[in-house]
Amino acid sequence: MIYATSLGPFLFGRFLFTDTLLVSCLSLSLLGLARTIRRPGSRAGPAMLYVGASLAGLTKGLIGLLFPLAAAAACAFLPEARGLLRRLRPWLGVAIVAAVFLPWHVLLARRDPEFLSFYFVNEQIARFLGRREIVNYTPLSVPAFWMSTILWLFPWFLFLPLALPRRGGRWNRRLAPVWIWAAAIMAFFTLTGARMEYYALPAFPALAVILASGWRRFLTGGRRVAAILSPSLIVAGIGLAVLPLVFVSARYGSAALTGLVSGLDGYYREYFAAHPGAAMVFGDEMLRRARPFPIVLLLLGTLTFLALRRARGRQAFALWVVGAVLVLGLADGGMRLVGEDRSQRAAAAIVERDWTSRARLVVAEDFEEGCGIAFYTGQSTQVLGGPGPELLFGYRRGDAPELFLTPDAFLKEWESSDRVFVLGGRDLTLSEATVLLEGPRSRLLVRNPCAAEDPDIVPVAAGNLRRTDRLKD
Repeated sequence: MIYATSLGPFLFGRFLFTDTLLVSCLSLSLLGLARTIRRPGSRAGPAMLYVGASLAGLTKGLIGLLFPLAAAAACAFLPEARGLLRRLRPWLGVAIVAAVFLPWHVLLARRDPEFLSFYFVNEQIARFLGRREIVNYTPLSVPAFWMSTILWLFPWFLFLPLALPRRGGRWNRRLAPVWIWAAAIMAFFTLTGARMEYYALPAFPALAVILASGWRRFLTGGRRVAAILSPSLIVAGIGLAVLPLVFVSARYGSAALTGLVSGLDGYYREYFAAHPGAAMVFGDEMLRRARPFPIVLLLLGTLTFLALRRARGRQAFALWVVGAVLVLGLADGGMRLVGEDRSQRAAAAIVERDWTSRARLVVAEDFEEGCGIAFYTGQSTQVLGGPGPELLFGYRRGDAPELFLTPDAFLKEWESSDRVFVLGGRDLTLSEATVLLEGPRSRLLVRNPCAAEDPDIVPVAAGNLRRTDRLKD
């Protein structure tokens, strides 16, 4: 319940990327480790540990194997885990890793001798050391990484003090594996210089178990009043602080919102770094949708405080769950605005509507920013201005040179009789182009548009290739 109603898992669960799959695989591995420690004769525990680690390795590389094996090695030093290495059946682990993790890597290495160097050295080891060839991301500082991690656990991070052992009390040794698991992941990403806002997600299932144990201790023991009451007062205070930003000062509210989003989202962090004077184009609409947020926090803080003062702990927990769900609903509204701003779904619908057998689709920007149109249309896409960091390895292979256009080759296609769709930045202008769609940061152009008149199609005056020239290198 705590994990499902935390802000980070909810929002990132809607992303189509491998990190959420990594969390699932590592959670299976963590469960296997805990089962092996608590049930010495378990056969399923070691198998779960190694299967989860192998699948995590296939999903995200070496860290998928590193985290479970490092946590298991650390847990072997616990007094209650004597003989853990023997119980983990290392030969079973070798067999499972060989059967699940190795085949794909071996096949790729045989097909391309440069794969191992690119995938393991450049994309993982060099990335950890901050020496990756072509750094196409803006990493977070250590304080920002920890702050974002705390925020993704909202509102439950407020109860972390509740999960700590009482002063003079006994340490709950049964939680030692999950503490080790969470600490290892957080330490690893604190040490690397390539930390992003979502890198701590694999630690969240373990942190959710720790938080749940704190609540369980409170509900059964009924102590630690300060640790359970303080979150209610903090949440109510946050609601009071946010009220004027949302209802009174739209300018300061929009600036605060822009700073918050850029700090928590790598895409906007890079965009605002390249455009210092820019603000979120949907800031006003997001502020309007955020108006219930401080009210929800005020009600949540007040009601949970009153319930706890009356010693109704279970009702207070239920109220926290309801409040968290309401916060997630508001976050979902903001997520939908971000989706409209970043998605190429609308552009893809236009391309599909006007597509012909001889039509071409060109992305005239970093392919990572424009790849959505290829996903939604399912059409082969050409790239103008170089491969970009994401396609660099495949580009060097030279298997599909026709997909990467030089400015001269593009102009030849553009001036042909074929219909050519071009997705690029808002400053992209081309001669004899028609604007099919214009968004906050991109526009869709076409030459030789369909004959049917469309009032939303706007002709563009003769332009130039400034944008594509700048992208050539």
